[in-house]
Amino acid sequence: IESLTLAVQCDPYLAVAYFQRGNLFFAQDLIGEAIADYNDALSYLRENLLIDYTQLGLPYKLFSAEISFNRGLCFAAMGLEEAALADFDDARRTRPLDAGQGSRYARIEEALDLGARAPTYCRPYEVRLDIMFRPPEAKIKNIKKKQYIGGNSYVVASTDPSDNLPYFTGTVLRMQSRAPVRKTAGPLDDSVTFAPGATLRRALSQRELDETFAPLLPSRPSVSDTRAATLSRMTSIG
Repeated sequence: IESLTLAVQCDPYLAVAYFQRGNLFFAQDLIGEAIADYNDALSYLRENLLIDYTQLGLPYKLFSAEISFNRGLCFAAMGLEEAALADFDDARRTRPLDAGQGSRYARIEEALDLGARAPTYCRPYEVRLDIMFRPPEAKIKNIKKKQYIGGNSYVVASTDPSDNLPYFTGTVLRMQSRAPVRKTAGPLDDSVTFAPGATLRRALSQRELDETFAPLLPSRPSVSDTRAATLSRMTSIG
């Protein structure tokens, strides 16, 4: 838990770290903490149905269906059967198309039948313990700060006289001339297929968590607070 907490302090958007830390909380019956982590994992999927971490050095694909299922187990363990069934239904709807009855996703159907009894008979999805994170050498060779010019370097920005924002005007004009990028809710990996219209709909907003589960869930620092704490820690180490 401490290692995964450090991971999310370094990268507040690392969904797989929240997912696995949620699993550890769930195993220790810290259900409120687990729900908060699963919700963060769903939020940081940014409406995608999966994230493939292979290029970063972690041979693992994080599926929204598995996060929803695990959070549903938490709700069921707390006696919130309606919320649990909604998550189980989301897991069934957003699982890969090849997830038949004999696949690793068969437990989703079982959980829908069991309802509040699901935590007794269904185990959560998790990152296998034999999977290691090994970042490619190309990703880390320039991790240390290098000085390529003599003396101290400075960030220089040009200012458009028509406004008060500092930026490189040429870059802004170039971006404005490009066709807008379409945001999709599809997967980030073409080898996995999903049912048409399978979009993530159950990533609870912070408002929903506050209004519905506030007495049950621990308070969570915001991303900006987490980043500030990380910068403070890095400064003290330096």
